[in-house]
Formats: sequence, structure tokens, C-alpha cells
Amino acid sequence: MAHLLADVARNVAEAVNLVNGPNPPPWMLTFNERNYSYMGFTPKMSPQEAAEAIKLLLTKPGKNIFYVAPVTADPMSSWVDEFLDACDCKDFFSAYNIHQYQPTAKATISTIESFRAK
Repeated sequence: MAHLLADVARNVAEAVNLVNGPNPPPWMLTFNERNYSYMGFTPKMSPQEAAEAIKLLLTKPGKNIFYVAPVTADPMSSWVDEFLDACDCKDFFSAYNIHQYQPTAKATISTIESFRAK
């Protein structure tokens, strides 16, 4: 776990440098599927660990950048809600993203509607 947190701290520091540099991106996704481990090879991160890790970016967000809240493998999980509670940063994000792995368009639409209603 220490290795993961060191990698995350380095990545957040690099993001801070990027958004405060001469050519910041207009949009930035924060964490990607930290609630899921791909075949055990990618490390998971708790919402509380992610909230702690993102503190530096919250204090040095750059200017005119839109941030996308963390995205989870399961859009109906409580991970993002727990993260937002832990970091007290809901207003920091301009958009929310969901990943869909549904077999049909109807199932995808249903999940999107359920996510919007959360």
C-alpha cells in the first residue's frame, strides 16, 4: 500500500504542476476506477485515502480548469459519495463521469438514469 500511496502522491504533484504550468488542460479527470482491481494487478484505494491524496490539488487547482470527479467501475457504488464526504470537495468538480459495461443500450440507459437520480 505504501508504494501505491507514493505513486498517487507523485501523480497528484505532477497534476498540480501541470494545471499551474504554462499550458494547463481545460479538463482533468481525477481518479479512475480506484474501487476496482483488474485481476488483482492494479491496487485499490479507499475513498478516504483518495480524499487525503487529492488535498494538494484542492489547494493549488490552477485557473480555468474543469475537474471531473473520480469515476468508479460501478457507477452505483458508494465510493464517490464517500470520497466527496471525506474531502468535503463536492463543489470542486464540474462534471461526473460513469463507466458502463452493460450488454444492451436499454441496460446502459437504465444505469445512467439511476446514476442521475442518486
